[in-house]
Amino acid sequence: MSDVFLLGAGFSKAVSDDMPLLKELSSQIRGRLSNLPESLLTLGDNIEIWLSYLSQPHPWLRESENLRNRALSLEITEEIKKVLDEKEQLAVLDECPSWLLTLTQHWHKNQAAVISLNYDTLVERAAVNNMDKIKAGSKRQDTSNRSANDRKSWVFPARVIEAYLDPSLVVLT
Repeated sequence: MSDVFLLGAGFSKAVSDDMPLLKELSSQIRGRLSNLPESLLTLGDNIEIWLSYLSQPHPWLRESENLRNRALSLEITEEIKKVLDEKEQLAVLDECPSWLLTLTQHWHKNQAAVISLNYDTLVERAAVNNMDKIKAGSKRQDTSNRSANDRKSWVFPARVIEAYLDPSLVVLT
């Protein structure tokens, strides 16, 4: 049985101080959007609660109000993506921390399961950008001549496959 690693926002913050925690991200989104209704702001500085409230229809609201809420949830989601893209761009300007390289080598060598609850793809980017170092440091046998079904190199979440990897190089389990 291989190890399982569960990553939260604190992990991305440890990789780069540029990466926001939930409260910081919520504050940044609040500052970027001027059309947030007062009723939403009474829920506190937590965009996850905002999105949960906005994305579901409420029987006490008219259909038009529910649709406005749904549209606002999409707008907030787009802003989250923009903020995280900006922060990730800043974070990847710095060299990958040596401890992260060592950890990703361990994950690779031991075929560990890595589960991320983060909105960002900072860890996945670090892995992709340092794949040669990771493979060299993990001393796993070369799998480049194997078929995609036989390869057990890296297993990434589906959201990363589209953005960073050739799908033929990834095994989904």
